[in-house]
Amino acid sequence: MNKDNLLIHKDKTILDALQKLNSILYVGEHISRLILFVVDEKNSVLGSITDGDIRRSLIANADLSIPVSNICNKKFIFEYSTTGFRNLNSYRKIDIKILPILDNKKRLIKVIDLDKTKAVLPMECMIMAGGRGKRLSPLTDTTPKPL
Repeated sequence: MNKDNLLIHKDKTILDALQKLNSILYVGEHISRLILFVVDEKNSVLGSITDGDIRRSLIANADLSIPVSNICNKKFIFEYSTTGFRNLNSYRKIDIKILPILDNKKRLIKVIDLDKTKAVLPMECMIMAGGRGKRLSPLTDTTPKPL
């Protein structure tokens, strides 16, 4: 999924946000929830906006031409980028479906879809080796097989 497709500038209107959400739905982006992240001129994330936020604003008689920065959720849940283990279950317990990962300047790095991602491990590969290594003897007499 291209994270740039999930960004919308704070001065864009609610109608622009609806069109962008609709395009995400029909372009085939692989995300389980329709969400946009509202950004400023420096691409720092100010908040999140979902179709539910838009529905609630329309019920409250909001105009489609007001900026998304007026209705976005500024208290959205996110995590800063790290290389360590992420406990995704703590977010699932509070019914979070999409977890944005931000850098130290609050720019969007990536989005974790908790409906599709089971775990995020801090490794690039894993070597699984089993057995005694009899076939590789005498090399394995002093050096383990993975090395």
